[in-house]
Amino acid sequence: MKNPTDHSHLASVRHLLTRTGFAETPGTVVQASEQSLADLLQQRLASSSPISSEPPPEWVDEQIPPRPDFKAMSTVDSLSVRRSLNQRLNKNAYQLRIWWLKSLVTTPNPLAARMTLFWQNHFTSQQRKVRYGQLMYRQQVTLMHHALGNFDALLTDMLRDPALLIYLDNRTNRRKRPNENLARELLELFSLGEGNYQEKDIKELARALTGLTVDKAMNFEFRAGAFDDGEKTILGTKGTLGEQDVVDILIRQPATAVFLTTKLWKYFISPEPDINIVEEWAGLYRDSNYDMRVLLKTLFSSEQFNSLSMHGQLIKSPVEYIVGAHRILDVPPINDNSLLRASRTMQQILYEPPNVRGWIGGNDWINSHTLLARRRFINLMLRDDAVDLNRLGAGMETSTIIDAILPIRLDTQGNSSKVSPIVQALHSPAFQLC
Repeated sequence: MKNPTDHSHLASVRHLLTRTGFAETPGTVVQASEQSLADLLQQRLASSSPISSEPPPEWVDEQIPPRPDFKAMSTVDSLSVRRSLNQRLNKNAYQLRIWWLKSLVTTPNPLAARMTLFWQNHFTSQQRKVRYGQLMYRQQVTLMHHALGNFDALLTDMLRDPALLIYLDNRTNRRKRPNENLARELLELFSLGEGNYQEKDIKELARALTGLTVDKAMNFEFRAGAFDDGEKTILGTKGTLGEQDVVDILIRQPATAVFLTTKLWKYFISPEPDINIVEEWAGLYRDSNYDMRVLLKTLFSSEQFNSLSMHGQLIKSPVEYIVGAHRILDVPPINDNSLLRASRTMQQILYEPPNVRGWIGGNDWINSHTLLARRRFINLMLRDDAVDLNRLGAGMETSTIIDAILPIRLDTQGNSSKVSPIVQALHSPAFQLC
């Protein structure tokens, strides 16, 4: 058992809990500091708790109705039907964002939730193009299911995901008329990364992905008549090659493991990866058959992750900031409109990444407008009647509370301020950091 007054260990526990999930109450961090880092990490990795304990919107399993025949309608009727359809789609988008934000605030499985956010920013889809909330929800379920699983299984399911097929225009990818959008992003953004393939690989890969589409009910459908069954050569492999062949080829490429490991380093450790260590970890990842738990255990147990110099090296995304503030203050989610307004003004609207590359993150999260939005959000949270600062800080020294919240130590020596140390921490510039 560790000594909870050991501030170095307390800081390391805060670092692990926040990076493998979100910020937690000072009491939670102090209690966790009675355990070793290895035990805490094992608990995170082994958790079988659901990612979301919030009930999803009632409509998520409803069948998507056929698209109205606008050409058969009068102009007036067409405008009326379009307006009604758009209102329903916008309402569904609103409810889905609320559900996911609330799920993150209350999640009993923070690491899997963080990895779901990672995959959402990896296999990007924009709701305004996909349109149907049911498809975005189904994609979300797929990402949650594979959050800590094997990458080849995730990739296989994503190539059959209706939202992704719609977003990257694979419905128009047919024999003799290939559309290269999905193929290009699959190589550049989803697996190998730039510089590890040639333009001819994109063209051949697009042919291998022909026939992957959706039916009128927006369910996945493979149309054999649209599939190009001719011989192809992708990254040196020849054959008639279809979707499963594509997955097998990409999984065999060393560049895939390096690309994913590099992204995870930037997501969990620091903006500047050590390429030698990345390549070593990528080898372990490949040898484990792309088992995410194996890679994450290696990463979170490493000297690089646990170095004190890595504390505060990452800037919290708006979602991490919003969720972390709720969890520190141990309050239920604020009202729906305020929750979404905060996300929007901090410039991260869930299910609406800026483009197929997703959110860049890092310094891009911070500007004069977003800093003001973050400050206003914290002030709004602190005005919540449910906040009980005395309970949250009961029995703890000021320095302990600060270390349990912030990645950078504040100088509290001689501080005679009557302001709660929790409020001091939440108002500190260091609370922007992770």
